[in-house]
Amino acid sequence: MKLSKILSLTLLGLTSLVPAKDIYVDQNNHSQNEDGTEIHPYKTIQKAIYNVQSGDIIKISEGVYLEQPELKVNTPFVIRGQGVDRTTIKGLNRNIFTSSVFYGERATSVTLENMTITNAWAGVFFKDCDNMRLEKILSIGNGEINAYIKGSRNTLINNCTMDGTSIYGETQTGVDIEDWGQTLATTTTLTNSIICNHRDIGVELPHDGYGTLVSFNNFYNNSLSTDWRTSPTLINNISADPLFKDKYQGKYELVSDNVTTAGMTLQSISPCIDAGTSDFYHPDYFTDIGAFNKYGRLTSPPLNAVENWGEYK
Repeated sequence: MKLSKILSLTLLGLTSLVPAKDIYVDQNNHSQNEDGTEIHPYKTIQKAIYNVQSGDIIKISEGVYLEQPELKVNTPFVIRGQGVDRTTIKGLNRNIFTSSVFYGERATSVTLENMTITNAWAGVFFKDCDNMRLEKILSIGNGEINAYIKGSRNTLINNCTMDGTSIYGETQTGVDIEDWGQTLATTTTLTNSIICNHRDIGVELPHDGYGTLVSFNNFYNNSLSTDWRTSPTLINNISADPLFKDKYQGKYELVSDNVTTAGMTLQSISPCIDAGTSDFYHPDYFTDIGAFNKYGRLTSPPLNAVENWGEYK
């Protein structure tokens, strides 16, 4: 065997042994050093993505990040904010056709979680992708679509909130799942999510709904597409005002207590509380529907339980 071939195989083996790592982003890093470590984080998400490797986790600190151009996600990795009320990613312009905050084409195994996404034509745009995940995402104020899933398979949208009327403006469609003319059959699981108040359609499901599971969601004040050749699986979805605390102040937490003034109940408990599926990580608990989900009713609490199950990581 030639020496060059031996060296190539050796380098390939070493590359596969490089461990996944945490990459940190903090726009308030005022030092002159940026290497992605917790001490010297990158100032932009774009720079972190440029340096990411398969299996890495990009951890974004609290703040509002204006990223341009759109963030292209193709490597298998995780982008994790500090929470939908603490980390916000904004696009450049909600009126630029087909622009998005996050864009993936033929990407595999990318997870976006714990953040607010806003101010683009589409908050998220996945095209011909596989095993993509949106978890604990608040997508609001995007010009056309809050989440656009086109020709992708094995997509999971879990514990997300997508509102068509917000402090950032109106959005026409909540989730658009397309399969026409694409290379991959669209198979999407949409669960434990609130899709509400969109001008046109809350959820546009694929023409061929085979393999699409829509369960334990709240669809309120928008329509659900019904032009199907093969019907999707619809289980335990509800339609009721989710009762956010004050969305026009950016507070999308669910009302969890009756509010009474002068003997009159002004707000009742949100119908999304305890209305979701059992939690994957803590199966004895049932989650709330939406991005601000907490532990709900239970049969036997785990010893290490915390109030907000979003803190499990």
